[in-house]
Amino acid sequence: MKAQCKKRQAWLCSRSIFCIGAALIVCALPASAQSQGSEWILEQSNVDMGKLSLYISRDAVKIISGQWGYHLLARAPDWRVHCFRPEAKIEWIGDLNAFSGDMLENPMAIAVKNTTAFSAFESGLLKGLKYTRYAPQRQSPSAVYGANDIAVSARASEFVARYYTLPDTGKIPIYCRVDKGQPRPIPHAKNEWLKVELGRDLRSGVTVELVTTSWQKIPFKASDFSPPQGYKIMGGAAAVGYSNKQKESMNDFINEAGFASDRGSTGQNVPGKNSAPPPWSR
Repeated sequence: MKAQCKKRQAWLCSRSIFCIGAALIVCALPASAQSQGSEWILEQSNVDMGKLSLYISRDAVKIISGQWGYHLLARAPDWRVHCFRPEAKIEWIGDLNAFSGDMLENPMAIAVKNTTAFSAFESGLLKGLKYTRYAPQRQSPSAVYGANDIAVSARASEFVARYYTLPDTGKIPIYCRVDKGQPRPIPHAKNEWLKVELGRDLRSGVTVELVTTSWQKIPFKASDFSPPQGYKIMGGAAAVGYSNKQKESMNDFINEAGFASDRGSTGQNVPGKNSAPPPWSR
């Protein structure tokens, strides 16, 4: 009888040690390894960026632009931003702290983080997703709806917020409207229009900037968050943000409109002007 009790005690002890060891191993794993059981795919439409597909896991986000054709990827542990074009095999890599979506659409833009203070107010349901409304004040027409169902790390939400130039609520935005106030004057000084974010700052009133048209939750696939290999590294985000055809169209636009003030009284190009390559060609 005593021998059986000793065997049972030894078995219980070994089982306890095993359970404790397993728990310690799980706790030692990075958060991404513990929570990568699924990923979310959001189809969104942005007033400036057009149609977009977002692949989201806790510690990685990939954005595919349907309108412009570029791919963006940022993931743990370094959260470096990869902007690439599979068809052209070109890539730009930069720090998340020095990234914003404006850099892709405007080669003159400087990465700026939107630091507007938004507070959490009521919750609701939008297209089957639970959200919390964030706004500067309760009655403010400006608002960002952050998805409660999609658990992400702080850097993941920051990446998406920087891409859309939205306040970072710590959640993935699924809807946004912005009150842009009164109309702003159009700049007339030479080349000043290049500093305007392609017309964004000229709009006025309440604008719906972001909507989510559909979503799905699927098993996590590591291949959805793998950076490219062997692509040619470019010097700027805009060099990847535009396709070759889009760059040609932009060059024509700049030459015909942007630098008109560099022309002489006869309307001919002044020698020595417009000889530098545009920023998105590098």
